[in-house]
Amino acid sequence: MTTSRRLTIDDLWTFKDVDTIALSPDGKRMAYVVHRLDKIKNERQSAIWLLQLDEHGRAEGAARQLTRGVKK
Repeated sequence: MTTSRRLTIDDLWTFKDVDTIALSPDGKRMAYVVHRLDKIKNERQSAIWLLQLDEHGRAEGAARQLTRGVKK
């Protein structure tokens, strides 16, 4: 059992935001962008991830990070 607590400003630095989802024409892959905040560098970082899908559109294995960079 977990105990609940109030959300703090520091919690916001741990959030990740998923954006710009695209499905391949054959429906076997999905690419998406994940944004996260780096508190130490005070910057927003983004990465493109790729996920293989089975014939039913379900995830097949773990997603693979393709890129990383800083949002300017």
